[in-house]
Amino acid sequence: MAVKSKQILYLQEEKNMSDAWKGVSRARKCPICQHEDWCGYWTPEDYGGELICCQRDKEKCNMIGSDGQEYVFIGSAKGSGSSIYEERTQYELLRKKKTGINYSHISKPQKRELKPVDQIVPQSNENCSGIYTYMQNLLILDPAHKTYLHSQGWTDELIEKHHIVSFPEEDSLRVKYHNRYRTRNITRARLADLILQKFGSNSLEGIPGAYLKGEQWTFAGPSGLVFPMYDLDGNTFRLRIRKDFSDIDATVITSGQDRFYYAEGKKYFISMKGVYFVTPGGEKEFLPQRGKYRTLASYYQDSQAATRGILANIYKKGCAAANQCSFYGLPFAKTSSLWYITEGEPKGLFASNALSTPVVTLPGVNSYSLILDDGVLSQMKELGMKMVVVAFDADKLHNERVLSCEKSLADGLKAAGIPVVIANWKEENGKGIDDLLASGGAPQYCIY
Repeated sequence: MAVKSKQILYLQEEKNMSDAWKGVSRARKCPICQHEDWCGYWTPEDYGGELICCQRDKEKCNMIGSDGQEYVFIGSAKGSGSSIYEERTQYELLRKKKTGINYSHISKPQKRELKPVDQIVPQSNENCSGIYTYMQNLLILDPAHKTYLHSQGWTDELIEKHHIVSFPEEDSLRVKYHNRYRTRNITRARLADLILQKFGSNSLEGIPGAYLKGEQWTFAGPSGLVFPMYDLDGNTFRLRIRKDFSDIDATVITSGQDRFYYAEGKKYFISMKGVYFVTPGGEKEFLPQRGKYRTLASYYQDSQAATRGILANIYKKGCAAANQCSFYGLPFAKTSSLWYITEGEPKGLFASNALSTPVVTLPGVNSYSLILDDGVLSQMKELGMKMVVVAFDADKLHNERVLSCEKSLADGLKAAGIPVVIANWKEENGKGIDDLLASGGAPQYCIY
């Protein structure tokens, strides 16, 4: 059982998965959840085989993957909770090699075939754009969020140009802890009512983020800053939320610039970077989190229904948003044939304005295959794109995962006949290209 112990040790020590990490892609999706981002293939240096790290898995049991192979559930990574799987043949061979024991007797799963029930298809980008734009007009930007944007180098002009607003906390929390909320925004239910009054009684069905709670339309998603996602026609086809971590089911106290709450005798602080507590040594220790950004959506697979062979959504009449690229600064395409690619919508908005050039953003570096779609590249070329600058975060110098995705994207673009330039800068000058530009810096460019 030595190999099994080593697997558990990997999970307990929470080794840096950026080492020998290869993100999933459109060409090689995650066999557990069938998605092409977030998850990855992990080859620990001294293990002898490849492990699957799925960040969406809820079942955590042996299963048949989407590729038809059998996978053994190894355990959950400490902190992130990501599920670690191993292909059965490798699982058995490694154990037999290390211990001489045949593990083929381990129970083998039956193939799961889920029947889709009540799956709602998103409305057209044009319809979504009309409703999302109206939503932005109904919501306001909370002072705390505006202060945060200013600290990141955003001007009032840029904020107003893209209608950056705040998305309020869930209505149930606002009722339960009404005295702790500073937002002056309307409730989510009221937001839905106003949209229905303007666009019609069925207008919210098929709008990612909207769903029926009982018989009342409302919205799912975390609270935070709302950034528009534009398609190649300029439609606001989705909304991206920068979480502010205020969705806390506790009484939150505001004292000066600090916001905090108490749980199990410990004081927790809420910040735009996440929720943290201060250790006895005076250091900030953040609670585990799965990303700071979420596309506004109202879809989450019902795990109980899955055990009955049904693919269902826990949100009534809700729908998924899917990961997609965003396109900023398209009017600059008339004068610039040089396009940038980076990760994150705020970076794209800020960089396109600062550089006066089109910027394409990915929801995550692992999603680089979204850009390599022939249809997307063809449309970009039609708009005048002749060369691309890949500007991923500066932490690629020590984050193998980011560097690997940068290389894969650059290779794919070159294979499509597009000249590629890599943007580099020191991390001390800013992690993202928006941080770099806000500080008055500029990248160094290297032809790939």
